[in-house]
Amino acid sequence: MIPEPTHLHVNQRSGFAMLMAIFVIVVVGTLMALMISLSSTSLKRTTNLYLNEQAALLARSAVEYTLLAISGTDRTTGCLTNINTTYNPQGIGNPMFNIAVTIRYIGLSGGNGNNECTAAESFIPNNRVSAPESKGSALIDVVVESDPSLNIGETIRYHRRTLQKL
Repeated sequence: MIPEPTHLHVNQRSGFAMLMAIFVIVVVGTLMALMISLSSTSLKRTTNLYLNEQAALLARSAVEYTLLAISGTDRTTGCLTNINTTYNPQGIGNPMFNIAVTIRYIGLSGGNGNNECTAAESFIPNNRVSAPESKGSALIDVVVESDPSLNIGETIRYHRRTLQKL
């Protein structure tokens, strides 16, 4: 007796279906791995963008706070030159950002008589940059840096330099 040809055809077809199923599983698995990779990259990018924006806003706030602190300082006894603080939202424990402010004064003569800083605290002497009615200016450098305890992999660092009239 001769075997039926349809029986051989069915065996070949089921082997082909198995190969197609394996191929589809591999393609779907590769696409899923790519989606997870893109999702984690997008999450990291969004987190860094958020933290960078927060650092920029903290730097602006630090400039405003520094101007307030300068206006409240009696300059006959010396000028404010540094402010160091941290940003700890809602008392979560570890600070999110460390903020360092450095202040240099421009246009002050260096005497303590007229509400001016000492010579060592002045950045540029008075004789060329200011008029008699000027109270001087302040060059304010603000550096906002993420705290290492955030564990974000890379440090967020934002620097802002501004010149403000006193």
